[in-house]
Amino acid sequence: MKNDFYYIKYKNNDCFKIDCVHNDKIIGFINYRFNFKNRSVWLNKIVVEEKERNQGVGKSLLNLFENDCLNKRIFQVEGKYYPETDNQIVKNFYEKNGYSIEREGYDTCIFKLLSPNNFNDTSNLNLIDNSSYDAEM
Repeated sequence: MKNDFYYIKYKNNDCFKIDCVHNDKIIGFINYRFNFKNRSVWLNKIVVEEKERNQGVGKSLLNLFENDCLNKRIFQVEGKYYPETDNQIVKNFYEKNGYSIEREGYDTCIFKLLSPNNFNDTSNLNLIDNSSYDAEM
């Protein structure tokens, strides 16, 4: 990925958001909420602008997110999948990145168990971590 992409991580209580910025414009984001009591995380949404896809933005956001989970010793990822509106591209993206799509119908979810020894290499990503304080998102 080009060096002019950078990522900004925000926190609001137990909710986190990571934005991908390119040419001073947010072109994608991921947001998620930790449930420390159950040692799990809920992946709310990952979005990349259509014209910015296939450049590794979604994968980079997912890698940063998974590393954040692993750093907090959270190994179970869950999220909502909407088969009625999410297209095949979304389904392929999750499956290509090791997520399974469970339960068909109204309560369809994505699911992945993270390995505690499987950090993603994000050393080449320019991450600005603003999560040490609560911010408005």
